Amino acid sequence: MRKACPLCGESGGISLRKPFLVCRNCELVWNTDPTVTRYVQPSEDTKCIDSKLEEFQNLTRMDMQMILSRTSLSSKKKVKILDIGCGSQALLLCHLAKNLCGEFVGADYVTSKAISQAKRNGVRLVDLTYDNFAWTKETNNCDLIICSHVFEHLVQLRQFVDQLRESIGKATFFGAVPMFSNSEWSVLELMDNPEHIQSFHEKTIRILAKILNRRLETLIVRVPFDCFFQLEGGVK
Repeated sequence: MRKACPLCGESGGISLRKPFLVCRNCELVWNTDPTVTRYVQPSEDTKCIDSKLEEFQNLTRMDMQMILSRTSLSSKKKVKILDIGCGSQALLLCHLAKNLCGEFVGADYVTSKAISQAKRNGVRLVDLTYDNFAWTKETNNCDLIICSHVFEHLVQLRQFVDQLRESIGKATFFGAVPMFSNSEWSVLELMDNPEHIQSFHEKTIRILAKILNRRLETLIVRVPFDCFFQLEGGVK
């Protein structure tokens, strides 16, 4: 049973309904007894550069351009991007990376076939199947680290955050998590998505930024529950 907050370590969380608690300090809502430790299977990712996904490709291009436009990196011609938890978009992002940045590294639970296919596209995929922190070896000289909808799945959340703090360097960090202003809504979301172990609040993101010793530059909340945030080096 995880009685202490998995992010800030505060003990004595407020009970909502079993097995969910909300942290008094950072307002993270978490499952104290998660049964899911692996939420995805290694993906072949063989269809991600199929022409049938043209609409999805355009959407992904817009997402990547939006991320870059919100940073000082939009004027750089050679940008190194690390996407932790790149998921099924891995090869698609790899395919776009040549036009949008100088170097793209994706990290997730992927197969050797996906890694080989990515390599043929001139991009590197890192397999996390045997080492959840293999991505830390790819952070050198990174300009941008993307971590979209990863935090909510992590059983060892604080360990991941500590590794990130040690590895992030001067990179801009762009993250996305599920967020609710009401802890009861968070519980309903966690019950509806058992692969999600914790849910976030705006205060949680601000404390996450402090733990990472970063400055919260941008916070965008989309209905119904998506939150996008940008962290830059150094706190104000």
